[in-house]
Amino acid sequence: MNIARMARQLAGVLAAAALIGCGGGGGGGSSAPAPTPTPTPQSTLADVEVAITASSASVREGDEVSYAATVRNVGGEPARDVLLTFDLGSNQALAAVDCAATGGATCPLTPGAQMMVASLPAGGQLSFTLPATVALGAAPAGVSATLTARPAADARSANNTATASVATAERTWVRLQSDAGDSVGAGGAFAYTRRDAQIAVTANANLLTVSVRGDQSWDGQFQLPNAATQLQVGTYPSVTRYPDHAPAVGGLNWSGGSGSPCFQLRGSITITRALYVGGALSELDLSFEQTCTGASGSLRGALRWRAADPTQPPGPVTPPPTSLWQPPAGATPASGDYVYLQSEAGDFIGGGGTFTYTRSNAVLSIGMSGPRLQVAVGAGVQGFNGSFLPMSTVTMLQPGYYPNLQYPVINPARGSLEWSGNGRGCTRAQGWVVIDRVAYVAGQLSELELRFEQRCDGATAALRGKVRLTANDTTVPPGPVQPPPAGLWTPPAGAVPPTGDFIYLQSDANDFIGQGRTYSYSRANARLLFMSGPGLFSVSIDGDEWWN
Repeated sequence: MNIARMARQLAGVLAAAALIGCGGGGGGGSSAPAPTPTPTPQSTLADVEVAITASSASVREGDEVSYAATVRNVGGEPARDVLLTFDLGSNQALAAVDCAATGGATCPLTPGAQMMVASLPAGGQLSFTLPATVALGAAPAGVSATLTARPAADARSANNTATASVATAERTWVRLQSDAGDSVGAGGAFAYTRRDAQIAVTANANLLTVSVRGDQSWDGQFQLPNAATQLQVGTYPSVTRYPDHAPAVGGLNWSGGSGSPCFQLRGSITITRALYVGGALSELDLSFEQTCTGASGSLRGALRWRAADPTQPPGPVTPPPTSLWQPPAGATPASGDYVYLQSEAGDFIGGGGTFTYTRSNAVLSIGMSGPRLQVAVGAGVQGFNGSFLPMSTVTMLQPGYYPNLQYPVINPARGSLEWSGNGRGCTRAQGWVVIDRVAYVAGQLSELELRFEQRCDGATAALRGKVRLTANDTTVPPGPVQPPPAGLWTPPAGAVPPTGDFIYLQSDANDFIGQGRTYSYSRANARLLFMSGPGLFSVSIDGDEWWN
């Protein structure tokens, strides 16, 4: 018998034995073993997968970085009680978190750094946007954001965490932190970069001078001991007020803001980086602390100076936000030059009135002094003047939205706006300007359409306006009406001399100037002076009373 045949016979015997063992009839009383359950495939379980990316691979200190994160259930069953945590690490401040849901998912009621998702259906996805501001001082460590999901049950855990990292580049900045009892900073916290302030640093031997022109103005002087010939790394304790300090110890004085200056102080200076290139200061990291004599609190500050920092204040926003004020439909002339002003009740400048001036009823003029725009309206006893200075990076007016303007000009990085009228002006003002159209011909301003809003001295009421001025409107005010309308006042018969020079005045009972009297002057009883010029006639009377 060959081997193949023997194998077939053995297989038949084994099969018969199996049938007997499983037999449903007869004797033995034995039972079959329980079948082994088939494992459930992972695809039928909940499987939460997260991902996160950053809007940029590198940002500068003080800038904003936006993270985009997704949470998706790639499994076959709903994911229950998913705890989501966004960890921004250090050196970042998170703004509001936005959420969008697809695939049957539902966003949390209050998206934030940590939130619970009761159920995330299979195929459901939550997409989050997380804008964050990078703190000054974050460079060179960098920043990151990590998203972690912790569901009640999950097929895999390896895809429950994701991280996005962003490199940070240095920039010039100034930070100030004032205690409640500090008279200089008045308990405030302040931060400035070249995006929102002008920061100037001058190093002269071992004396450093700092100027900051932002929402407030600050000045600082740091004088190292005379043993140092230039700025150098180290801590200089026990310095006193500059310039009254002892030369061997060093001096410090930080002043400005809305507080009161120190007349005596004690403090310290720490320099952790001082780099010179070609004899000029190129990079500097400095911190200080000063306490005014008699004060219960201190002022602390830090400065990072990078001469190569290219940061500039932002230019106008283009296109302007659509929500900004526009004149009501039909309120402004369809053609020609005009100045339209709309004042809310409580506005000090316009007194709640609405004014429309054209070249037919007012003298409208426009002028440029460098980048500063000046508008003047002369309308008899009324008159308005406007002055607009764009941010320091703008040398010629450009279309767009100019926000955060201040008066007086505290911060050149922001610019300023001031409208005054009828003898009224703001002590302080804030507002915005939108330039809808501007054109130059041979470097000279030829056409301008501008809108603005100004709030005076912190008032809630606003003065708003629109200006359109061109080089094309040749309209001039109308001349005198000829012949004069009938019925106008004339002296009574016989009241004035038939010949010679005279001035006759007749005052009603309630007239403040003439006090209800009648006056008649000639060269026989007074000295009369008549003066004339282009478009002007004036008189003076030297008689029993003075008149002009």
